[in-house]
Amino acid sequence: ARFGKKEESYVPQYLQIWKILHGALVNEFKDLAIIKNALENKHHNSKLGVIRMEASLFVQWWQLFESFCLQYFHTEDQCLLGYTPFTFFASILQGKRELVKQFLYVVDIIHEFETDSDKYAIKLSTALSDLIKRFVEYLELEYGIQISTEFHKVLDTRALQQRVLNYFVEGPYPEESLVLLINAMRDKKERGRWLRDNVNFKTRQEVRGWEVRVYESHTVVVQHLQATSGMQK
Repeated sequence: ARFGKKEESYVPQYLQIWKILHGALVNEFKDLAIIKNALENKHHNSKLGVIRMEASLFVQWWQLFESFCLQYFHTEDQCLLGYTPFTFFASILQGKRELVKQFLYVVDIIHEFETDSDKYAIKLSTALSDLIKRFVEYLELEYGIQISTEFHKVLDTRALQQRVLNYFVEGPYPEESLVLLINAMRDKKERGRWLRDNVNFKTRQEVRGWEVRVYESHTVVVQHLQATSGMQK
């Protein structure tokens, strides 16, 4: 393990790992909010309502969204929360229970939505609104993150970052998950530095192709649903 010098704290590096994860998840929930509003708008204002093709697009988008969220929660539990004080840990777990409960409820409604998209559009939209509300409440808890003092100067953040990445790449969408993580970094220099520090050369060469795949199968869905709903961007 890499231990810090006596006067050095690894808290900033730990917080940076968490910040990137948060940023990626927030980006996904922002897109979810756009989709929710688009479905509502189409149901109320379109003569055809929400058609089956659009429902299929949403389900396609949701599959990566759901996988990424579950990987995030699992990674958080296995890699990050163990360094926090018990009181913070307990409050996060309670908030997560409420969030996951609503998450599973949405999954059930999606199955109904697939069978009759316009009929269940508002039920789904309402459930998504509640999910987003739970997520915001959960984020408010996490923004107060604390780290137990005994870890401030003995935390192996390089190994921790690799553990975090390993959990994501072990999921059903490893390449797409990596793209969602790096998309949380707006600054190109920061992204380049992060990739050099954390992934091998072969992977870095392939990332661009994965970014195109995520754009065409995930990002474009949000853009299409927004554009065809009559919503203002």
